Amino acid sequence: MYRAPVREMRFVLEELLGAGSLAASPELADYSDELARSVLEEAARFAEGVLEPLNRPGDLHGARWTPDGVVTAPGFRDAYRQFAAGGWTALGADPNFGGHPAPRALVTAAGEFWGSACLAFKLGPMLTHGAVHALELCGSATQKERYLKRMISGE
Repeated sequence: MYRAPVREMRFVLEELLGAGSLAASPELADYSDELARSVLEEAARFAEGVLEPLNRPGDLHGARWTPDGVVTAPGFRDAYRQFAAGGWTALGADPNFGGHPAPRALVTAAGEFWGSACLAFKLGPMLTHGAVHALELCGSATQKERYLKRMISGE
């Protein structure tokens, strides 16, 4: 059974990186250590309660292509809905498109929990997260307007 190493991750974020480093940029000025702890604890709860039980079914069933589209392992569709509804698809993304700004180190820590609980699940949102980041940095205004809101919302 997976248990997210919240205490260890807090040590890395708060002690090794330094308490003030989480809010090093102006857009994160309101990001407190307390908020970061809450995000970390909720990410751990999601990993342990929702994702870890999907680890074995994800390995056994995987995803497959059918004439009707892609079919994911049992439980993955519902888990993704919970993931998006919980705002996890928006973590660290541009607020102009529905994102929730967060320190990159915190986003990485949450992703580490999810990947450790069920890598088969985490790889899907990870690809979208990377595409969102690429569009934020390099996309045209038209591309951003067309794609980012839907990708960030988890639609």
